[in-house]
Amino acid sequence: MALAALFGCDSTATEADVAIASADGGTADGTAAMSDATGSEPIRREGELTDAEIVLRPATCGNGVCDPGREDCRICPQDCGICKSCGDDVCDAKSETCQTCPQDCGACLWCGNGICDRNLGEDCSSCGPDCGHCATCGDRVCEPNRGESCFTCPDDCGDCPACGDGRCKGNEDCSSCSKDCGSCAVCGNAKCEPYETCINCEDDCGPCPSLGCAEMWACTQKCGDVTGNPPHFKASCLAACVALGCADVELLYDNIIRCAESAGNETATLCANQIAACNAAMCPSR
Repeated sequence: MALAALFGCDSTATEADVAIASADGGTADGTAAMSDATGSEPIRREGELTDAEIVLRPATCGNGVCDPGREDCRICPQDCGICKSCGDDVCDAKSETCQTCPQDCGACLWCGNGICDRNLGEDCSSCGPDCGHCATCGDRVCEPNRGESCFTCPDDCGDCPACGDGRCKGNEDCSSCSKDCGSCAVCGNAKCEPYETCINCEDDCGPCPSLGCAEMWACTQKCGDVTGNPPHFKASCLAACVALGCADVELLYDNIIRCAESAGNETATLCANQIAACNAAMCPSR
């Protein structure tokens, strides 16, 4: 069931429109959890949510005040603290889901794509890899009553016991254990972080300059030896260099690469026509 249909054909539902999902799959107003469009229950892993069960935090969540009747440890751990059962390494189907306790249930399937999607209920407590740590994290004070734990805020609370063994395993992710899983790159937080570039996150790193043929060739020289016989290079690096060129230059540069694959160390001679055509192409300025 699409989220737009679930919330009255408006995916930007207001605080009053949002029904909080209950532990048994129903909602706070008694509406039963919906299945998909075919009428059958979608296949999901333990703790995974259907669209009807996604919890959208109230607008007041994150203001530091646990609002009785609207917020609790499941709905807003940032204000009300972490539920007592969360963190015991057991995903309790009656009170925990991938969204409300990723430490026990693992991150939701959509978490980790680099986009902090509020329409999927993602926020700093449910999906650190996409949304980053909550605002209070980083003040060197571990505050469980603000939703902090070794999993949600290792900077303040220290690493969880399994973190640091060199293996990214179990429910560990880049947010909860960067020592094992590497650094997160959250696109859209106004910081050009490791692994982000103008290619994969223009919002944070700014637009890429359009490279001409000579600049693209200089870029690809760092990817390996494309003139070897046979040529050897990192395909991902080569693709990133080519992606920086404008469309006209990309096509002509592809011709050079195809020629170089067979010409080897005689590329300069045997591919002279392709190189000349590429050098003559101009990219429009951005």
